Amino acid sequence: MSVLVLVLYVGLGIAVLALVPGISVIGREALRRRRERRAVERLAAARKVLSRLRAEPAERVARSLAQGFDRSTIQAALSQALDEEARCAVVCEELGLRAAWERTLRDSKSWNERAHAARMLGKLGAASASPALASALANPHEDTTVRLAAAEAIGSIPDIAVLPHLCEALASQGEGGAKVVAEALISFGSDAVRPLVRMLDDERAQARTWAARVLGKIGDPGATLPLVAQLGDGNAAARAAAAEALGHIGDPRATRPLVSAVLGDPSSAVRARAAAALARVGDEEVVGTLVATLGDPDPEVRSRAVDALAALSPKDRSAIERALFDPCDDVRRSAALAMDRLGMVSAWAAALGDGTAEGRAAARAALVAVGRAGLSEAIVAAARHEAGAVRAGVFRILGEIGSARHVAALGRALDDAAVEARESAALALGRIGGEQAITMLGRDKPEGIPEATWIVSRALVGVETWVAEARAFMADPASAAAARAVCEAEGETLVRAFEAKLCAAGPAERGRRTVTLSRFAIAARRAARLEDRIRAILELAERRGPEATAALAEVVVSDPSAEARGLAARSLAQAEERWLVVPALVRALSDPSPEVAFEASQALGLGAASEDKTGRRSSEAAPSERNGASRRTTGKLFLKETGETAA
Repeated sequence: MSVLVLVLYVGLGIAVLALVPGISVIGREALRRRRERRAVERLAAARKVLSRLRAEPAERVARSLAQGFDRSTIQAALSQALDEEARCAVVCEELGLRAAWERTLRDSKSWNERAHAARMLGKLGAASASPALASALANPHEDTTVRLAAAEAIGSIPDIAVLPHLCEALASQGEGGAKVVAEALISFGSDAVRPLVRMLDDERAQARTWAARVLGKIGDPGATLPLVAQLGDGNAAARAAAAEALGHIGDPRATRPLVSAVLGDPSSAVRARAAAALARVGDEEVVGTLVATLGDPDPEVRSRAVDALAALSPKDRSAIERALFDPCDDVRRSAALAMDRLGMVSAWAAALGDGTAEGRAAARAALVAVGRAGLSEAIVAAARHEAGAVRAGVFRILGEIGSARHVAALGRALDDAAVEARESAALALGRIGGEQAITMLGRDKPEGIPEATWIVSRALVGVETWVAEARAFMADPASAAAARAVCEAEGETLVRAFEAKLCAAGPAERGRRTVTLSRFAIAARRAARLEDRIRAILELAERRGPEATAALAEVVVSDPSAEARGLAARSLAQAEERWLVVPALVRALSDPSPEVAFEASQALGLGAASEDKTGRRSSEAAPSERNGASRRTTGKLFLKETGETAA
């Protein structure tokens, strides 16, 4: 044998060895596809036999299936047909499939098979399968997937005999499993109310809590009184679930118990859910309770109270407006969303272009608070208003909000058709600052914008060359007067910012002042000691601003001390935010303390003028001198009496 022949034999052997695995794989795949094709054909034939149920008795169809097909094909066909044809249940009974599925659910070692059997029994919808499903559901050692499948199956079987088993499973399941069992109970509607009401007396707190939740979802008024009784439960979660359920039911009989829970429950979760429930069960009578709840120490409770007030849509919305200045971000955002839903944001935006100066200032302060609460999109939408004065006001507000998200819109506004709007956009860009604002202001001065406005806007950004340009501009008295007029027209904040840039003062001082102001606002509302609240009121009276005014207005109507209420009322006399001041002072006129009522009348300008020891009438003195001296004197005297020294 030559070498060439040997090489050929070796190559042929290698080729055969390489082809054998490939041929084997191809053969197995061909057989698998053939089996699948035959299974599909058998399944189609079985479905065709099942379709004869419309014309033939179920017993004859069952015999045809048993004679012509294997059990797996029959089960696969029935699995889909049970969803479409109710008479397939009779076929299952004739073929003994229900008993087979029950045995599988009880005895199979595979959790997947047991779960499939539970689902098939649910599709079957036979009441006789309920005991087997209830047994699987109540078994604490059963797989979670099987128990969930059993719960879903029981929910599809209209057999009230399983309600006790479902109630027991509801109490023993974990959070995920209890949700499925709860859905099954809800499907029974009013039939499940009585066993669930009995569960409210269960020793297990989880059972009482879930029973209240399910009763609320069912919404039957017959559960109102038992749920009202549960508001006195020793477990906070059970009380919270009862309050939430009463809100879902909406029975007016729950109004007074919910009011008591809002005002007196020690748990903040219960108070929050009771406040939300009052919006569904109450009417205008509960508005006062919800307004008082805005002074709750827990922010979630205050946020729920704001939402409830918005749902009731009261005529007097000043309480929601005061919530715009709450120390908590979530409460402020809830208030902003509430005012937007009530249509107040668009109304305030429209007020920027007309009305009195006081009305415009109030609208501006409110919109700034809305923007800082995170709802600036509603304000930006008003930038398309047809009135130039409104657009100008919106651009000023965006500058006060100070978010870099608005720089692009303000840059486009530099070419606005109204000169006033272009000026406001330039100043707003200066107040916001940042690289993008610098780019916007680096262009040539837009037509119509005064030189002083452009100089101030660029200086606010803090670029050294622009600040030097502003210093040179201020060297001329007439130019300096024009620049000061621009700043004063925008408010004290802009005046301080411009002066700080010219004097090279950093913004850290302003940041510290803002933090300190918020701290005093919180202390005036929440401090436990009276002397701390007095000191905070004195500081707020000196600093002023919307946040300080909102805090003082809340103190006037809610502080337990007459001294603090009187001092706050006197401090509000010079506040510019009259839209916040007047409602609080009007309520203070009916204060049980004569001193507080007198101070409120003086602040409103209703009291008679009196003469001081020098013979000059107090009304002849300058307001700032008169009220400032009075505030300082009262505060220092009180702190001296309590053994403290005024800051």
